[in-house]
Amino acid sequence: MASFSGPLWRRILLVSAIGLSGPAMAQAGGNPPTANYLKTGQVVIVVTGTAVQFTKNAGLTNGVLVCAFGGWSSSSSPAQHVNTNDVSVGSSSVGNACDGSGTGDCIAPGSCHGYGVNDSSLLWLNGVAGDGVSFSGN
Repeated sequence: MASFSGPLWRRILLVSAIGLSGPAMAQAGGNPPTANYLKTGQVVIVVTGTAVQFTKNAGLTNGVLVCAFGGWSSSSSPAQHVNTNDVSVGSSSVGNACDGSGTGDCIAPGSCHGYGVNDSSLLWLNGVAGDGVSFSGN
């Protein structure tokens, strides 16, 4: 069985990301968040190069895990969107450049990054129209 170290919030996010439950969850540092405390959502870019604000979920104590759409395709059942490019996460002025000159944290399709925010609406997403992310926090 895996052993996890670090702050509790990191262990919960890791456990959530790899899908552990039951005894493995208990060993990783606690119980999963209750359904009414887990905040989830999706953000999709409407216009290329125009930042989109995440929905408001105030009162988060462990931050947010943001995952770029990826890992599935239209041939999957059911069909899932796969981002065509990296997306950029940052403040309201975040740009869509992911070439070393940008102002955001770039997330590749299918990858996830964590952010220590107490409200998901502090985050903005930018990139190519149609691409997006899902997020969860507690």
